Amino acid sequence: FYFNFGLGDGVSGYKDFKVMLVGYDITQSIEVINPSKIIKGRKIQKQHFEIVVSKQLGYDIGDTITLGRDQYEVVGITQDSVSNSGDYLIFTSLQDAQMLQFTYTNERIRSDERRGISGTNPLLVNAIVASVKFGYDIDAISQEIAKSTYTKTFTTAQQENLLLQKVIKQSSKQIGMFTVILIVVSIVIIGLIIYTMTIEKIKEISIMKLIGIPNTTISGMILQETLVLSLLAYLSGNIFAHSIAEKFPKRVLLEFFDSIMLFVIIVLFSALASLFGIYKVIKTDPAQAIGG
Repeated sequence: FYFNFGLGDGVSGYKDFKVMLVGYDITQSIEVINPSKIIKGRKIQKQHFEIVVSKQLGYDIGDTITLGRDQYEVVGITQDSVSNSGDYLIFTSLQDAQMLQFTYTNERIRSDERRGISGTNPLLVNAIVASVKFGYDIDAISQEIAKSTYTKTFTTAQQENLLLQKVIKQSSKQIGMFTVILIVVSIVIIGLIIYTMTIEKIKEISIMKLIGIPNTTISGMILQETLVLSLLAYLSGNIFAHSIAEKFPKRVLLEFFDSIMLFVIIVLFSALASLFGIYKVIKTDPAQAIGG
């Protein structure tokens, strides 16, 4: 579940961060925290009041963080541990996470007491993870559990499909639509810039055509000019993106393959945008050089 708390907890320059808290059973052998992600300190070893946080939150080993009614000691720092939505992860024991999630607020406790309701700290179960021995039908067992206990069950395949199709895929589609819009706008802007620059040099182009320089040569010059501008834009944009990536509240992952694909797209669409200027060159009358 998600928390909002301040960067530095009282330090000047207070800034809210949205993080996802993960609670896990520290007695199990399953590696919930990727060891390669821990850059400082250690994993959680006690059942209560220890926490592992991301380095982007600004805490250091030994710092204390107040969550709910308790204080937690930072025992580990991770790097690049994020949820599927890009929020940074913090880790506590399962018992602490359940207390944080299910403990009632003081207002709720007072309200329940006035209504004669006792019990303030319900210990509920988030989920039960079951393993099936080899040779048994997972789907059949899942259906039988759901039928007999009236609970919702998910197999591993169903969970993966739910995560990929309902969460990640929808986010990818939305980002993809924004990317398409930005590419279209970029093509129009580059095309207008090249067209404007061509109009400004129309007299020089007319003189070149008048002395016999073919359209292909002039068009090639415009195409080269477009590609140089696109290359400069790509380099400056790439440098700028890498310089501010660490300053985003959510993790921004810049892949080398994506950078190469972006370069290819920029070159192709920049060449397409140069057609505006090339078309103007082809239609230019050499007599304009004489007419002034």
